[in-house]
Amino acid sequence: MVQSDIWLYLIGKMTKILDTELQSDVQHLYETLFHTHEFYHRVMDPMSHFRKVESKHPPKVTFPGLPPYAECTRYQLCRHDENTIGGTWTRFVLAETLRMKKIPYADYFEIETRWVFTLDGNKFCHAEVCWRFDFQCTFGIGC
Repeated sequence: MVQSDIWLYLIGKMTKILDTELQSDVQHLYETLFHTHEFYHRVMDPMSHFRKVESKHPPKVTFPGLPPYAECTRYQLCRHDENTIGGTWTRFVLAETLRMKKIPYADYFEIETRWVFTLDGNKFCHAEVCWRFDFQCTFGIGC
């Protein structure tokens, strides 16, 4: 399997929530949605466009035996493939994995989303958005 095709393989294992054609080329879509925003470049590694964000969230209700906070770890990856002739972008991928631990009645849950924009002709691209939800519970209550 070619490295750039791994994104399409993983999408086949996920639930598709959007599948549409957009009247835009892939690079213009990136520049419109992400490139002009300072936040995107300020917090992401410019070479690999990868970042890891960790946070802790206190519960809204306290109860004996509940953890004092839920842990959240978010991994975000952005990459693009381009044509070797002319440098036209052929695919742009945004992938994010959100894992929450110390959740009552669960060991953890994980939400994975993937946005894939693929060149589909002159000034058109195919947009696919997929997600996968994984809930792990060994506690035995509420599972």
